[in-house]
Amino acid sequence: MQTFTSITTDNFHLYSHGNGTAYTLFNRNDRSDLFIQGDDALDFERELRLFEDADYSYDVMLSLIWTQLSGAFPTI
Repeated sequence: MQTFTSITTDNFHLYSHGNGTAYTLFNRNDRSDLFIQGDDALDFERELRLFEDADYSYDVMLSLIWTQLSGAFPTI
């Protein structure tokens, strides 16, 4: 499965696996990550596009998604 970095910010790396079939969201500050796959990956991609349409910075957008998925505020 091909993996590439799709977004890099001061606080996060977002890696896409297999053309968006899975994602890893890596918090660069506390070095933890979330792995998202299957239907969750599809939902994640849709939510990511909604945030992009709202013109948020990627750092803010990924922080909000991190909080929503992990239930914890990221260490920034």
